[in-house]
Amino acid sequence: MKLSQQSCYEIIKSKDSRFDGVFFTVVKTTGIYCRPICKVPPPKQENCDFYETAYQAEQAGYRPCLRCRPEMAPEYSEFEQSDYMIKQLLTFFDEENYCAGLVQKSADYFGITARHVNRLFHNALGISPQQYIMTKRLLNGKRLLQDTNLSATEISGIVGFGSPNRFYQALKSKYKMSPSEIRGKEKKRQNTEWITIKIAYRPPYRWGQMMDYFKLRAIPQVEWVDAFDVYRRTLRVALNEELYQGYIEVKPVPEQNHISVKVSRGLEKVLLQVIKSVKKAFDLDAIPEALPEGINKGIRLPGCFDGFEVVLRAIIGQQITVKAATTLSGRMVAYLGEKTQTPWDELSRFFPSPKEFRESGLNIVDTLGSLGIISLRGRAIASVVDCMLNQEISFEKSKGPDELIESLMKIKGIGIWTAQYVAMRSLSWPDVFLESDLIIKQKLTPHLDPNLKYARAATEYAKAYEPWRSYLTFSIWQDHFDKINGLK
Repeated sequence: MKLSQQSCYEIIKSKDSRFDGVFFTVVKTTGIYCRPICKVPPPKQENCDFYETAYQAEQAGYRPCLRCRPEMAPEYSEFEQSDYMIKQLLTFFDEENYCAGLVQKSADYFGITARHVNRLFHNALGISPQQYIMTKRLLNGKRLLQDTNLSATEISGIVGFGSPNRFYQALKSKYKMSPSEIRGKEKKRQNTEWITIKIAYRPPYRWGQMMDYFKLRAIPQVEWVDAFDVYRRTLRVALNEELYQGYIEVKPVPEQNHISVKVSRGLEKVLLQVIKSVKKAFDLDAIPEALPEGINKGIRLPGCFDGFEVVLRAIIGQQITVKAATTLSGRMVAYLGEKTQTPWDELSRFFPSPKEFRESGLNIVDTLGSLGIISLRGRAIASVVDCMLNQEISFEKSKGPDELIESLMKIKGIGIWTAQYVAMRSLSWPDVFLESDLIIKQKLTPHLDPNLKYARAATEYAKAYEPWRSYLTFSIWQDHFDKINGLK
């Protein structure tokens, strides 16, 4: 998405939220960089310059605005298809939480040299991987200072600095501010039950459509969407061999193009991971302007909070209605899920983990059978549990969908549709097309070349939508259900 200096300036004057995170404005007279939607009146055009990423702005010597908070902008990492490797590296860095020794670790993981990792970063971003990591650590640290009660010492460890002194020195060197100055005395956090944060997205966004999708599939006692389209759930996050437990509430604020997320204090130390999960589940980093013609710009790809949860829910839902699958999933949670307390009567358990299935000492197939889940599905679930415990199934996005699909299809009872659907939702993979789906087949057939077999004709049709075929899948589904419900 190429933008000129003039068009960028027009965008910041109009504060067009469609371009939030697509570029950043640096102000030469103040040494600060901002999001295009910053509420401060735009400076004179001759005092502005524009960078595609926050990393480039910081490398040029600018510090983030404390008002518009660039760390809250939707992510933007749209590179040419030839730079697929840099996409994998960025995903891997994020999955590893910007830990020490990450350049060599990533090189070993992908079978390349550390020198090649450096070359890829310089070619794609114009900065080194070390500079990229430092910017991410600083922006994450800044967010935790402003949004939580965690001490600077705790934050330094969470964001990867290792020691409070290194964190302090990095802030003073790059931002010319101390942790206490960034946090601000007037913004001292109270010891409330909640941490409340905002996460921005680029409009348009069809929130009713997304919430309807989650509402229909909400697992009883684990998830709940109320009558006002507020999503709530219990949540567990594992980090560095520690397990953190709590609950969250997600409320859209469409008139301001962000969501308000309330996070319980039990998840405070994993707030960055919670933010990533929420972004993934609701596809908040999507760039609507990048979607091809024929796909509504407000469509989003429903993700998930837990890949294991998605694959079990998909297995249970095979060849039965969504409502029946929701009922059976609820029975399983009620029998195996750990109890918890939340502010809402509707939420009272966590989704059971593979370890909890194993440690229950129960015969999984027989137990699930007693709950109404047929033996074929029960055996598939038991196999998934074993594969998860043996680390034979991975939901790491940096590995791509092919490995996950292949590992799932080795399990008896999981076919290509289920494997592709799980990859699409658990990895938030944008380019999966479920041509074998009955609704898609029904909707596409009248538009295909009658001289070709369906599978080939559908594949040819979908090529025009690469690499956004997952959005095509959901667009066709949504069009179908809108017509059923009289919305079209």
